[in-house]
Amino acid sequence: MSHTTPSFAALQQLGFYPDILASLQGFMEFMHSKGYCSLGKEITEIYAGGYLTAKAFRAEEFLPMHEDEFSGLKRQYLEALAAIHNRFGDRLPRQFYDTLAFMAIRHDPTKEERIPDLEHLLPGQMKWQTADAGLHAMPLCSRLYLDVQTEINKATGRVLGHGCGCSCSMAAMPTCIVSAAMGDSTEILLEETESFLRHLLGQCFLLHFGLPQGMGASVKMNLHDLLGLGRELSMTERLVLKISAHTPA
Repeated sequence: MSHTTPSFAALQQLGFYPDILASLQGFMEFMHSKGYCSLGKEITEIYAGGYLTAKAFRAEEFLPMHEDEFSGLKRQYLEALAAIHNRFGDRLPRQFYDTLAFMAIRHDPTKEERIPDLEHLLPGQMKWQTADAGLHAMPLCSRLYLDVQTEINKATGRVLGHGCGCSCSMAAMPTCIVSAAMGDSTEILLEETESFLRHLLGQCFLLHFGLPQGMGASVKMNLHDLLGLGRELSMTERLVLKISAHTPA
C-alpha cells in the first residue's frame, strides 16, 4: 500500500522542503507499521493541505467588520499575526495561522472560552481538535513559542493563553513584557518549524483524533520513534515522553 495522500503527493511534485516531507512521510510509515494506516493518512492529508495553502493566508481577511470595544485589540493582534506569517510563511501549515486568527473572530478574545464550544467559528471548517493540537504543540518548541508570544505582546500588551482544558484567550499580564524574538537565524527557524510539525503530529496522534481502543500503550512505547525520526530528542521532548509514560492508555 502506498504511503501517500493527494496533498502530500502535490507537495512532492512542488519539491517542497525536504525536512517537512520527511517528517510527514515518516509519520505515515510509523502509523502504517502500527496498523493505523487510514488514521495516519487522514492526519497527513490535513497538514499537507495546510502547507500547500499556507502562503495564501492573509491576516487582514479577519479584520472586524463592526466596531465594538474589542475592535482595536483585534486589529493590533492581526498586525502581529501578519508579522508572524511574514516571518514563517509556508514553513508552518495554514492551520497554525487560522488557529491564531480564530482569536480575532471571537466576540470577546479576552474571555477564556473552550475551543470545542466555539468550533463553529474556526476558519475553514477546521475541527476543534486540529486547532487545539496546534496550541498544545507550540509551547513544546520553546523558541518558536516565545517568538510568537513576543510579537503578540509587542502589539497588544497581552499574551496568548491556552490551557489543558482546551480553553484560550488573549490574556492580560500588565506587569509582563515578553521579549524573546527568535532573531534572523535561518538555522533556528528551520529547526523550530520542523520540530513544530513533529509535535503537531504527535499531539494529533496522542490526544485529538479519537485513538482506537488499546492504542494508547503502543503510542507510549513508540513516541520516541514518532517524534525522533532517528535523531536525538530535545529535553522538552524527553519531558513529554516522561509525562506520557504516566498517562493512562
